[in-house]
Amino acid sequence: MSSEQQQIVSDADSFARNGSYQQALELYFSVVNEAYNSNNPFDDYTSWVCLAALDAAVKARFFDDVRAAFLEVVAPKATKFLVGNPLFHLRWGQIQFEVGSKEKAVDDLMRALWGGGPRIFAGEDPKYLKFLKKRVIPPPGLKWSEVNPEDESSLGICVDKLNGCHGRVREVIEAKLGPGPYVVEVDDDDDNNDIDDEDDDIEGCNV
Repeated sequence: MSSEQQQIVSDADSFARNGSYQQALELYFSVVNEAYNSNNPFDDYTSWVCLAALDAAVKARFFDDVRAAFLEVVAPKATKFLVGNPLFHLRWGQIQFEVGSKEKAVDDLMRALWGGGPRIFAGEDPKYLKFLKKRVIPPPGLKWSEVNPEDESSLGICVDKLNGCHGRVREVIEAKLGPGPYVVEVDDDDDNNDIDDEDDDIEGCNV
């Protein structure tokens, strides 16, 4: 990514930081569209910009238009990076919820919870967790009564996918989880407690 594009992202981060999400979204997508039109694969930096755009879209409540643009522009390029990322699944699940795709929202919001832990929902509207509690039978080892976004001892099994974030996305993640790096704590006798996303794509994540 060029220094000019990085400056645009920095300007977008400033808009988002000040609550001017529409202006931020326009700048983020100008960078994403340029990367898309270059016919080159998205690098990690560009993929984080995609996630910053998704974060701004949810906060600006631009659900329908951004969902369509994301599927057209971002999904073909950034699938490998985004699938399994807890913040992506949180934001994408919120968008699916708001456009009425409730079954698809269940899938992504559960991925956010399992991957990022309850703290990924810190600062979010409580309706999303309430929705999950009504629609999903908790998997073994999880009790809905114990799911608390303010529980600082609880991280999910994919938090390592949040390492390497930058700019506004880093601020959003650190506000939820505290400063990184984030390490997955896996029990020795629980080798299968993981989210298998190697063969997944965004289409497979119920977009």
